[in-house]
Amino acid sequence: MPGPQGVAHLNITAGTLVAVGGIMGYTRKKSLPSLVAGVLLGAAYYGSAYLVDRVDPVKGFQAGAATSAFLTAAMLPRYLKTKAFIPAGKKWLVCLVLSRTSASVAVSVTKCLF
Repeated sequence: MPGPQGVAHLNITAGTLVAVGGIMGYTRKKSLPSLVAGVLLGAAYYGSAYLVDRVDPVKGFQAGAATSAFLTAAMLPRYLKTKAFIPAGKKWLVCLVLSRTSASVAVSVTKCLF
């Protein structure tokens, strides 16, 4: 079975970063919500990468954009509460960029297909 194509790597990378971040949150602060959210959202990114690579690229990037938008919405209140760029502000900014990138790619792929 061939490996994923280049366009799926964005979502694979995001999934890995989110899952590792959740695991780190658990190991450092014993935060079970961080572990659960990190693993579940990482799995959502991996699922979107699978969709991009094997099923429908538009639906895959839409799923990746939705996951990023959810994560962005979850991190923004934490950033506003703490006013600390690291870790909440950095995570919020990365999620915002991922959401925008996935949405842009979904639109581009749609235009290419039709």
